[in-house]
Amino acid sequence: MTPTKSAPAIFDRARSGYVRDFNAFDVFVFNVVGFALGLALSTNPSFIASFAPNANLLIVVLLGALLALANGLTYGWFGAIMPSTGGDFIFVTRSLSHRLGFLTSWGFTACQIYGIAANLGFIMSVAVAPALVTIGVEVNSASLKHYGELLSAPGYAAFWSVALLVLYFVLAYFDVAVNRVFVYGAFIFAILGSALMLLVLFSTSHDAFVSAFNNFVQKLTGASDMYGKVLMTAQQNTPATGQVWWDSFRAVPLGFLCFLGFTYSVYVGGEVREPQKSQVRGIMGALVLGLCVFLFGMGYYVRMVSQEFHSALAVPAVQTMLGLPNSVNFFAGIVAPNVAVNVLMQLGNLLWFLLVPYVMIQVCTHNVIAWSLDQVMPEWLLHRGGKSNSPWHAILVICLVSLLCIGANYEFGVSLVGATALAAVAFGLTGLSAVQLPRTRPKDFAKAPMIARQQFLGLTLFQIIGLISAVGFGWICFVSVWYPEVSGGSPTKAIVMLIVVYAIGLVVYDVMRARLRKRTEATGVNLDALFEEIPDD
Repeated sequence: MTPTKSAPAIFDRARSGYVRDFNAFDVFVFNVVGFALGLALSTNPSFIASFAPNANLLIVVLLGALLALANGLTYGWFGAIMPSTGGDFIFVTRSLSHRLGFLTSWGFTACQIYGIAANLGFIMSVAVAPALVTIGVEVNSASLKHYGELLSAPGYAAFWSVALLVLYFVLAYFDVAVNRVFVYGAFIFAILGSALMLLVLFSTSHDAFVSAFNNFVQKLTGASDMYGKVLMTAQQNTPATGQVWWDSFRAVPLGFLCFLGFTYSVYVGGEVREPQKSQVRGIMGALVLGLCVFLFGMGYYVRMVSQEFHSALAVPAVQTMLGLPNSVNFFAGIVAPNVAVNVLMQLGNLLWFLLVPYVMIQVCTHNVIAWSLDQVMPEWLLHRGGKSNSPWHAILVICLVSLLCIGANYEFGVSLVGATALAAVAFGLTGLSAVQLPRTRPKDFAKAPMIARQQFLGLTLFQIIGLISAVGFGWICFVSVWYPEVSGGSPTKAIVMLIVVYAIGLVVYDVMRARLRKRTEATGVNLDALFEEIPDD
């Protein structure tokens, strides 16, 4: 339906202020940074082991990649059909329900803000501290070891989290050219660090690791044969072992989480040039790179440390006894051939930690802009300022809410409670939107790539992939609530957090929509018709 003449005064789509200058390679880089390639390689093996100790990492990653493929195709094709800022906010509001779409995007944005706070905290505890400890032991520096242990304390992590958040806000205020130099420069060094880590893992035998690990711990604590003690402690404190295939299947949600972020380019859709080509290519390219790096890196990591040792690290008694970081970059640092390689490797790993909050802030900002363009958020959030034309009002709000999450995480440890479930809800509902779109908006669906429109048993491939995605993320949502290792706390805490997040979102939406309806009724504009428009950023 064509809106009345007064509609543009209410919904001025051009006010987003974004310019389409992202090419396919920009999309690829944005998505690789989105799932933080090196960070995911460093931290996810320990998360998987804590949830399913006997899981085979390669099986978990391969099965997780299949679900990621369905998710990536759904988002990539949607990004081609509806190339607008806001991602699943636009996909769900224009396919299923405007209220449901807002709640979907509201929950996903809350998940990202949780992630910003958590990742800023991890920078010290998982990136900087292990690097200082391993380098300190290697060069026999008591000061480096001391600072490594000191910086992992919650108070220091919170302080540096706030300092970095201020830095991201300042950086976001500069123009696109400055930001591109920062992102691409950091990306190149981060890739170099990950490549060195892969080389170290590939070139280190199991026997060499055992020797290096025992020597490292002996220098640090004076204890001898710690590798053997880890295995013995795990055997004494572990109940009956589970089946490899069952544990691997059970851990598939964590296998997908290795790739979480590889579709982030759809949220900045209003900046993507030739989205019909760039979105799918950039998303699929990021997925393929991630899969190759994870299979290679995790495979050689397990070969180096052994499956038994990897599983043992998840046992609480072992963690207490060791008192050391449990990450791939930490163990790679122990066996690095020299200080220079270790420093470059750890610097690259640190840059992944530094890059991902920047991308997440961008995703959240674009979502806020999309809400404001639909008038379900105040118009002042659209304000841009300075020579860079930066949407600094929206960025400031995101940074302030992230600051509250940093404080909540420091005081109560709640920054990741329910976060995975919030993302799973968004991805699952977008899958359902893909099932619905060809029926409700056939003209728009005609813009989909030809392969997405191919039919099988009365359904298009787009619908089939969307259905697979919806079912898969329904399962992940359950796992993300029920199991404490994934929920971030406990099932009760996760459920309460979900209720609180969506209840606040519902109140905000209904209040803003009621105010907007009064304005549109006074001008004779059909609000429902306006909410069906696909913004052309």
